[in-house]
Amino acid sequence: MAPLKLYHFPVSPPSRVAFLIVKYLKIDAEIVIVDLLNKGQLAPDFVKINPQHTVPTIDDNGFILWESRAIATYLVSSKAPGNSLYPTDVKKRAVVDARLFLDQALQLAATEVMYPIHMGATTIPEDKKEKVYKILGHFNTFLEGKQFAGGNDLTVADLALLATISSLNAIGANIKKFKNISAWYKKLESVPGFQENEEQSKNLGMYIKSKVQMTGTWDDSLEAERLFWCNIKHFGKMAPLKLYHFSASPPSRFALLTIRNLKLDVDIVVINTLNKEQFAPEFVKTNPQHTVPTIDDNGFILWESRAIATYLVSNKTPGSSLYPTDVKKRAVVDARLFLDHELQMAFLEMLYPIYRLGETEILKAQKVKMYKVLGNLNTFLEGQKYVAGSELTLADLALLVTVISIQEVGANIKKFNNITAWLKTLESVPGAQENLEGAQFFGNFIKSKIDWKQNWED
Repeated sequence: MAPLKLYHFPVSPPSRVAFLIVKYLKIDAEIVIVDLLNKGQLAPDFVKINPQHTVPTIDDNGFILWESRAIATYLVSSKAPGNSLYPTDVKKRAVVDARLFLDQALQLAATEVMYPIHMGATTIPEDKKEKVYKILGHFNTFLEGKQFAGGNDLTVADLALLATISSLNAIGANIKKFKNISAWYKKLESVPGFQENEEQSKNLGMYIKSKVQMTGTWDDSLEAERLFWCNIKHFGKMAPLKLYHFSASPPSRFALLTIRNLKLDVDIVVINTLNKEQFAPEFVKTNPQHTVPTIDDNGFILWESRAIATYLVSNKTPGSSLYPTDVKKRAVVDARLFLDHELQMAFLEMLYPIYRLGETEILKAQKVKMYKVLGNLNTFLEGQKYVAGSELTLADLALLVTVISIQEVGANIKKFNNITAWLKTLESVPGAQENLEGAQFFGNFIKSKIDWKQNWED
C-alpha cells in the first residue's frame, strides 16, 4: 500500500484545505509540489491525472480525486471514519455540507478579486469587495452563539473556511469588523497546520499587494448587509417536509428534483423571488440568508440546495445509490456537486446584470468562463453514462438542473457531444419535465430582456 500522494501548491487556498486535513488526521502523505505560477499544472503527466489540471489532487493508491472539499470529506470518511471532523449524524453533516458550499461561494468571490490582479489589473472593483463582505456577513451571522462553523465541534468546514478567510485577511479584507469571525479565527490557532497556513496566506497576500496600490485593509465604506439569526422552534408533532421553493430558481429545482426522485411527501411553499418575497420578515426569520430552496423538516431548518439534497438522501433513504455510502464513490459525487456549484456561479454571474441591473448584453468573458466549466463536464463524461460513474446520483440531478437552465437561456449545449448524450439519458428521471418547465420560464424571462440570438453567437 503506497502512501497518499497530495499534489499541492502551498500558496493556493484550496490546496491548503487538503494540507490542513492531512496534518490534522496525521496521514502519511507524499507531497508533490505543482508550481501554478510556472504552469506546472499544465505538464502533460499531471493533466493525465487531472484533466481539469487543478490543485489539490490526491492519488490514494490509484484512486484519483480533486476538488478540495470533496478531498477533505473523503479523507475523513476513508482514513478516520466516525471522526467529528465530518460527523456521521445526518443533520450535523448536512450543516457541515452547507458551510462547505458557503466556503466555495466565498472562495469564488475571493478568486474574482485576485485573478484579475494576477492577470495584470491594478485595482479591486468595489462590487467585488462588497460580494466578499456580503458572504463574510452571512458566515458571521451563522457563527452567532456557536463555537465553530457547523456547531460546537471543529469540522472540515472550519478548516476549509480557515484557508479561505486567512487568504482574504492577507490580501487586505477587514476581517476584524466581523466579531464572531474574529473570535472563531482565534480559536483555530491551535489547529495542526494553522501556522503553515498562515505563512502561506501571507505569501499570497504579499504577491497580490505587490501588484496593486494597497495599504492596510480595504475601504470599509461597504458594510455587509444586516442579517437576523432565527430561533428554531421544535414541535412535538411530526409535520411533512416543507420546501420553500421558486420554480424559476435552478437551485430550488434541484431540491424539488431530489424530492421527486426520493418520492417524498412535501408541502411546497412558493417564494417568488422576482417579487422579492424572500425578504418577507417571516421568511427571513426562517432563513436569514433569505434564499431558496429552504427546507423545514419538522423544525430542522436547512438551506443550500446541495446540502439539502445530501441530507434528504441520508435522512430519508440511507443507502440510496443517489448518494452512495462507499466513500470513494461518494467523494466523486461530492466533487461533481462542487463542479455544479462552480458552473452555477458562472451562470448566475453572467445573468445577474441582466435580471437585476437592467443590462441587455451578455459579456463574452462571462460566456467563455461558463463554456470552460461545461467543457470540463464534457470531459468527465467521456466513456461514462453518468457524471460520477455508471449510476445516477445527486450530481446528475444537480447538473441536469443547471445545464438545462443554461440551454434554455440560449447557450449552445449541442456542441458538447457527451453532455448532449447524457441529457438524453436523463429525460425520463422523475421530475425532469417539471424541471424543464421551470427552466423554460426562466429562459423566456431572460430572453425577453436581451437580443438572445446575437448574445449567444459562438
